[in-house]
Amino acid sequence: MHTPHSGMGIAAFITALCGAVLMLGLIVIAGIIETTTPGGMEETSMSAILVGLGLMCTALMQLVALPVQCRQTAAACSRSSAW
Repeated sequence: MHTPHSGMGIAAFITALCGAVLMLGLIVIAGIIETTTPGGMEETSMSAILVGLGLMCTALMQLVALPVQCRQTAAACSRSSAW
């Protein structure tokens, strides 16, 4: 029996996916800034601060989506379990 996906589960998946894509993009941006700046990126520059803040926000997005995904998966497993 196939159960439909819940709205919360889909929203958590999209949130986690967007967070992962944004995090990867910020890591690429940080690498580009590091390699193109003579002497490397200054730790106190505005670009370093914004990239770091963005990385923390995307990590928070991942943490927010995780409990919803775990709860949805556990509920689906308990319904389909033959134990």
